[in-house]
Amino acid sequence: MYSKAGELACRNGVKKIYKKIEGAKRITQHEIECFVTDIVMANINKKHGEVWDTEPYWHIRSLTNKKLSEVGYGFTI
Repeated sequence: MYSKAGELACRNGVKKIYKKIEGAKRITQHEIECFVTDIVMANINKKHGEVWDTEPYWHIRSLTNKKLSEVGYGFTI
């Protein structure tokens, strides 16, 4: 189990990803992959290292892929 601050960081990270996907500008597969790994996950891991053990990277990728599909992108990460 991780901290409430870690939980909030994950939720905010996923919200940032959703906002990027739903933005007016279309994004490429490379852009979203870099955004998820280099910005969102790196920030979460830097401040809340315990999250990496309990909130696997694949779960955030799964949520990202679901949103990509809902919005109409033809790729997954």
